Amino acid sequence: MAETSNRSFSPFVYWGQDSENIFLKVEIGTATDLDVQWTDNDLQLSCHGYGSRGKHQYQFFLQFLNPIVSKESSYKVTEKSIEFRIVKQTYHDVWPRLTVEQLKPPWLKIDFDKLVDEDDEDEIDEGLDDQVKDWEKHQLKEIEKQLELNNEAGFWDPKTFYLLAYNLFQFVGYGYVFVVLFYRYFKYGDASKSEAFESIGSQLVTCQIVAIAEIIHPMLGLVKTSVFAPMAQVYGRNFALLITVLDSDLREDPVVWYLFIAWSTIELIRYPFYMLAAIDSEVKLVTFLRYTAWIPLYPMGIICEVILLTKAISLYEVTGSLTVSLPNPWNASLYFPYYIRLHFMLFIPASLYMLKYMYYQTKKKLRSPDKSKGKVNAKKKL
Repeated sequence: MAETSNRSFSPFVYWGQDSENIFLKVEIGTATDLDVQWTDNDLQLSCHGYGSRGKHQYQFFLQFLNPIVSKESSYKVTEKSIEFRIVKQTYHDVWPRLTVEQLKPPWLKIDFDKLVDEDDEDEIDEGLDDQVKDWEKHQLKEIEKQLELNNEAGFWDPKTFYLLAYNLFQFVGYGYVFVVLFYRYFKYGDASKSEAFESIGSQLVTCQIVAIAEIIHPMLGLVKTSVFAPMAQVYGRNFALLITVLDSDLREDPVVWYLFIAWSTIELIRYPFYMLAAIDSEVKLVTFLRYTAWIPLYPMGIICEVILLTKAISLYEVTGSLTVSLPNPWNASLYFPYYIRLHFMLFIPASLYMLKYMYYQTKKKLRSPDKSKGKVNAKKKL
């Protein structure tokens, strides 16, 4: 048997919390020579076992953001990991991060099975929530005026109310994504880009699941548009989110930050435009942005998705995630990297279709009235 190196490595450590405890899961199997030292402010662990680098010596040190009660805290060793339950000194105190350092080490990750509830998350940064609300109120000012005028006229019907509620929900969701991403960027710099999914992933996934309704809307006649355009966009985005959610390396890739910025910026313009259209109203600035902002943003999003898909192919070849091998009860197999390649081949023509579609929509909407009249007069002369 080959001898293991004397070098020490840092294991993967996953953390989560509730209102009273911090939970740590250290991914080291069959741990031996375990040495755990902790105080009310920090934790140090050292042991020998099977971790991310194979059988080696592993160790790490954490200085907690807030004090803990070390005497009431505990841990247990299983075959696959070492699990800690750490008692907080202050109950109902949601920690925005685990450590004193603002930037987490690369081996420290979020345990998505032990996330705080949304009600607890709202307590993390009330100042940020206030900024989001003020920003959204400012953006919706013109729309609210139109709503008040139409409400007085008694225009309300189920279809209009539903479209307004749907588009407002999506606008608020993407507004939150946009503000949080830039807020963290200005606060933490480029390092925040690797934590883009961690900070707003659940909100963005929610918005994109709800966006499936945009495929159904034209089928039911709620909006006058083709089914293919929303179907291509929703499927493409949801597939990009799927491969990102299931791979930790992709979740921490900076390209995800740029992709989410492109998506959220587009939607902050698109959904107010749809809200105004639902009540037969128009704000010229919103209309202008709707048919011009896509020119830099759509190519930006397409390039980011191409980079993401390219990286995903090699990563999923290594991990084997979502690959179905024989034998199995269904007697069927699927090599997921091949499916990503198929998606990639379809993505390129679909993206070109979307660019062409937006180009003709822009040309039609922003065409000069004088030129249109000139064409009509010319036809009359003929």
